Amino acid sequence: RDCDTIKFILKNVLNLNMLNLSDNHVDPYGLETILDSNCDWRNLEVLNLSKNPLGPVGCKVLFKIIQRCNKLRTLNLMFTSMNDDGFEAILQGISYTARLDDLSIAGNNIGNGGVNSLAAALADDEKSPCFRNLTRLDLRENDISSDGIIALVNELVKLDNEHVMALEEIELSGNKIGMQGFNALKAYALNSTSVTTFDIRFNAIQWISKQDQNDFMNEWVAAGKARENLRCFDA
Repeated sequence: RDCDTIKFILKNVLNLNMLNLSDNHVDPYGLETILDSNCDWRNLEVLNLSKNPLGPVGCKVLFKIIQRCNKLRTLNLMFTSMNDDGFEAILQGISYTARLDDLSIAGNNIGNGGVNSLAAALADDEKSPCFRNLTRLDLRENDISSDGIIALVNELVKLDNEHVMALEEIELSGNKIGMQGFNALKAYALNSTSVTTFDIRFNAIQWISKQDQNDFMNEWVAAGKARENLRCFDA
């Protein structure tokens, strides 16, 4: 019923540039109802569907919406029961946009499969341009381990070396990247000219000593980055 109301409203919106449906019990069927509104999605810049039970099926419906959003800048899909297949569909939709500034998918279950799909999209010359203006990437609590992180970092480093990546903020807390993943991320973040904010708390990182923590903090500051923007210690 609520999605029928949303459908009716969207039918009468002439210039939709922001849509916030967070925590509205929108499931795949409801999303199909919204899609059926025949809304003009071309000018949509901000889409927030966080805290809705979309699941993999809903993500595939959402693909049909996102691919029509030429001007999409911010996409918030936190806590939407997304898995790696659902994320793959989202990435396919994003590839139709001109650019994306902010991608938030925290609190899902994309795992290494989803992160590998993102790495593949970054490596694809046809898909990667829409991600190059990405300034914020939120992958918190997604069951990501070191293998997925290393694959992602490898592509980020390539783009950073080509000076075509604008990524400033990386949110990865609540995963399980371990020391291998941390070391890859550390090297990337310290050498990147764009990264200014880094959150990898609660990631099963086994620090050898307090001195190691202090050394990393000092390296971060020496690289010209703000101390308060480095969040890597669980306590």
